[in-house]
Amino acid sequence: MKLSESELKKIEDTIKKIEGMTRGEVVPVLVRQSRDYPEVGWMLICLGALSSGILSYVAHTFWGASWDVGSVEFALEILVGAAAGWAVSLIPAARRWMLGAEDLTAAVSFRASAEFTRHGVMDTQDRCGVLLLVSLFEHRAEILADRGIHSQVPEGYWKECLDRMMAKVKPEGLSSALCSGITELGALLAEKFPREAGSTNELADHLRQDG
Repeated sequence: MKLSESELKKIEDTIKKIEGMTRGEVVPVLVRQSRDYPEVGWMLICLGALSSGILSYVAHTFWGASWDVGSVEFALEILVGAAAGWAVSLIPAARRWMLGAEDLTAAVSFRASAEFTRHGVMDTQDRCGVLLLVSLFEHRAEILADRGIHSQVPEGYWKECLDRMMAKVKPEGLSSALCSGITELGALLAEKFPREAGSTNELADHLRQDG
């Protein structure tokens, strides 16, 4: 999903607005997917080939000579099954189904940790940076907060914040949902780490995107 220039500007303005009230930093990151999952394609290709072979064998067993095929024909059927499996692997919903919720969640969490380091969220003076990652393929988001702010919020708060934000994606659109999440995180940071005289903007105020 590609955001328009106006949507990117809206997100940037939201970050600037909330960071005008806090020493904290909110770093939103949008990625197409948290990893490539090459194993899914091979799994579906093998599954398609295996299914084609089993169907051919069952048909030959039940219909006998009327379904008699030689080795070349059988090999072609296997190839057709493999091609069908590859085609299915191009469907995002099928890929997510093969991976399962646990693997998808783990991939997004790992990517969030990598982005947290990549964008220097841990480098703020008061250790009050917050990363907000949205991973499109997995339909998941993750909040990763530095220890300064993480230690000051109740257990389960980050998940509740994510749930509220993700609930707005479908009815309001991704950019509006992101702005809502950024605003909520900003309000928390303003409460715990209000802006002081001499406070500086330590991290850039824009949405980070891959690709």
